[in-house]
Amino acid sequence: MEETKLLQQFNMIRGGDMKAFAAVYEAYKRPVYTLLLQMLPPSAAEDVMQDVFLSILRMPPKAEIKNPKAWLYRVARNRAVDALRKRQSLPLSEELPAAGIPFEQDTADRLDLARAMETLSAEERALLSLRFTAMLTLRETAEVMELSLPTAFRRQHKALCTLREILNGGTE
Repeated sequence: MEETKLLQQFNMIRGGDMKAFAAVYEAYKRPVYTLLLQMLPPSAAEDVMQDVFLSILRMPPKAEIKNPKAWLYRVARNRAVDALRKRQSLPLSEELPAAGIPFEQDTADRLDLARAMETLSAEERALLSLRFTAMLTLRETAEVMELSLPTAFRRQHKALCTLREILNGGTE
């Protein structure tokens, strides 16, 4: 869904248009859930996803949202971070699922990538998911993650170099 249409849909939702809400939900449920899976176990990701979409319905009528796609992903990321904070009783590495970026590769390559992604931090996985699964620009990704553009670039570069090293036979 293009940005101007999404902004129109958000405005219609503020007016109570449930068809507009259904259209936004259908367009963004998969990418939002994929982002959440990069940071949370599946059961928590489902709960947080519901909360993210309910926040669209609860938007104040006068809220100024310039980039609704970035706003939606920022809400998802922030709610995931909140959920992680509530789950501090388990070590973070035990509660995070294997991350998978959907590439058209054979099963062995996907498993290798999932294992390599597990070595990244939750923030690095979220950044890569926003960039390559949700197809956000680096600028949009930086906005969602509340990073400066150079910081987002450096973190993306570091995460990709780490993946490349692992996938090319480096140490894990």
